[in-house]
Amino acid sequence: MSDKINSLITNIPPPTELPTFVLQNQSNTAEKEIESPPSKEKFNPVIPIEKNFTVPTPTSTASAETPPTPDDPKNEEQKPTQEDIAQVFLPLTDGVKNSVIFGWMKDTVKSGLKSGMQITKESIDKVVTTLDPQMAQLIYSGGNTEIVVASSNDDKITSVREAFQEIFGRATVYGHKSHAKTIANQPVGFENAELAAKERINCVRTNEAFVDKVIVSVENFIVEIYKNQWFDLGLIMLSDPISDVTLKVFTQMTYIPLSVIISLESETDKNYEKKETGYATTVGAAMGRELNTPHYDWHKTYTSIDRFDMIKDAAKSLASIYKRELSAKAQKKIQKDVDQEKEEEK
Repeated sequence: MSDKINSLITNIPPPTELPTFVLQNQSNTAEKEIESPPSKEKFNPVIPIEKNFTVPTPTSTASAETPPTPDDPKNEEQKPTQEDIAQVFLPLTDGVKNSVIFGWMKDTVKSGLKSGMQITKESIDKVVTTLDPQMAQLIYSGGNTEIVVASSNDDKITSVREAFQEIFGRATVYGHKSHAKTIANQPVGFENAELAAKERINCVRTNEAFVDKVIVSVENFIVEIYKNQWFDLGLIMLSDPISDVTLKVFTQMTYIPLSVIISLESETDKNYEKKETGYATTVGAAMGRELNTPHYDWHKTYTSIDRFDMIKDAAKSLASIYKRELSAKAQKKIQKDVDQEKEEEK
C-alpha cells in the first residue's frame, strides 16, 4: 500500500511557471514601431484602394482650397469681365426712367395710391350724398355724356339723371320744358305713345342749342292688353342724332281698374280734337281721386312702388343699352379706319 502511494507521488510532474500579466516595456514597443517602415497602403473602408490613388492629406486639401493667383491664365478665362456684369444688369440699370425695378415700383405705388384715393373719394361721396341727396347732382355731373330730358317734371329728370350717372359714372342731365302737340293728354296705345315721345323730342330740338343733343323723352300711356283689362306704363325714348342711335324701353305695367277707364271716357268731351289719340284727363288725375292721394303719388299708394323707381329702373336699362351701342359703333369705326389704311398701303 505504501509502495503504491509512493509511486503516485513520484509520477507527479513538477509545477509549471505561472503566466505573467505584467505589461512589457512600452518604450521598447514604441521604438520598434518607429523603426518599422510605414506601410505604403492602408485599408480605407469608404474609398477602395486603387492603383495610383493617394488619400488626400490635410496639406493637399488646404492647397486645393487656396484661391488661384491672379496671374493664372485659367483663372482669367473663368472670371467674368466688367462688360459681362454690365450686360447682365443692363435691364435694371439702363437709365432711371427705363429701369425695370424703378418702373415696377412706380406703377405699383401709383396704382395703389390711385386705388386708395378712388376708394376714399367714393366713400366720401357716399356719405355726402346720404346726408344731402341733392349733392349727387353736383358730384356726379360732368364727363362726356350730356342728356337733355324732354320734360320739366322733377321725377322724370332726377330718375333719368341717376340712372345715367350709375351707368356712365359721370353724366350731365337736365330737363327742358316740352309737350306733344297732336297727342291727347292721356295717350292710349303704343303707337300714340311713340308719337307723343317723338313730338316732345322734336319740340326740344326747335331750340338751336339742342339740335345735336342727346334727348330722352318719358311718356306715360295706357293700353288695353286684354279685353276690358287696362294697364298703365311708360315709354322712354332716346334720340342721338350724332351717333344715329334711337332706343326705346318700357317701364313695368300697372293694372288700372275698369271703373277708372270708364270715368276717363266720360270726362273726355265728344268734340275733343285729340280724342282719337286718347283721353283729355290723365290716368294720374283719375287714380288720385279714386285713391284720395296726390296725382303724382298714385303709383306708390296703389302698388307700393314709386313711379320714380319705375322710371329709374327702365332708364338704367336704356343707359346700359345706349352705352353698348356707342361702344359697338366706336369699334366699327376703328376697324373701318384700319381697313382703309390697309387699302391705301396696297
